[in-house]
Amino acid sequence: MKRALELGHYDILEHNSITWLVEADEKEILFLMESSKFFETSQIDEQRWLITTNLRVLVELARGTNDLSLTRELVATLNKAAPIIASALSIPTARS
Repeated sequence: MKRALELGHYDILEHNSITWLVEADEKEILFLMESSKFFETSQIDEQRWLITTNLRVLVELARGTNDLSLTRELVATLNKAAPIIASALSIPTARS
């Protein structure tokens, strides 16, 4: 797995999805939607959103340079959802 990620072979991650309930503003949600067509979002109320994507998109987001707090929080969830992938990418844990 680690070697595949190092080589950029992310296709093995496309069949695993992850879903979050988050509090975010529209700017952060729009960034996610623009960064990949594979982010699906549903607005629940003014600040709460349901977001779904596959692990490949999340890994690509982790390797990106965006520093929005929402991005950091989503990427940090890899530690629980996919610890082997997180360790291969050296994903830091989220601060409480």
